[in-house]
Amino acid sequence: MRANTFLYNVDVSNDVEDIKVEAVASSKKASVKINKPEKLVVGVNNIEVIVTAEDGTIGKYIIVIN
Repeated sequence: MRANTFLYNVDVSNDVEDIKVEAVASSKKASVKINKPEKLVVGVNNIEVIVTAEDGTIGKYIIVIN
């Protein structure tokens, strides 16, 4: 299945080492997976939230932390 991709950008100060991301699917039959680094580094950090619907449709949310 083709993924629908949504991109978000967030700027944080250089002393931020971690960020909490929570995601809840609107359907109980969908699954959510969050891929993020254990520790943020100065520069670009990507967090992916992948939502898979019951029919296999995938929604991919990319959060770019700078």
